[in-house]
Amino acid sequence: MPTHIPVLLGSFFCGGPLGFAIGLFTPVIRYLFFDSGVSFSEIICLSFELGVCGCIGGYLYRAFPKKWLFYALNVAISLVSAKIAFFVLSYLLTIFFQGTELGIDTFISMRIASSLVGMAFQIIVIPTVVIIFQKAKITSGN
Repeated sequence: MPTHIPVLLGSFFCGGPLGFAIGLFTPVIRYLFFDSGVSFSEIICLSFELGVCGCIGGYLYRAFPKKWLFYALNVAISLVSAKIAFFVLSYLLTIFFQGTELGIDTFISMRIASSLVGMAFQIIVIPTVVIIFQKAKITSGN
């Protein structure tokens, strides 16, 4: 969750392409500077996940009306899309490099069930932060 927040905020304020770049490099930078205890293959999957999250978030921000409900919907769609992207890449990497299949039940228990609270937190907090930034004229609503 801590890496999704700056990626989504960055994608809202900088757009889809830069949101993708922010998402793509955030896990790699975190991996290089902090000992997170995960494998580099998982970092690749996280990079792809956050890249998709940033890209979709940026484009939906431009497409949706500038209201709290649509910001929350944007965050929800971006997070779900990112989880799907993570699963697809994890599935492919697991099949190609380990020769085993990652089942949907494993994915749900590993990635979705454990992140529901964080997703709910982000669906509430990120739209609120965006509106606060707009009211403070730190960023435009466009």
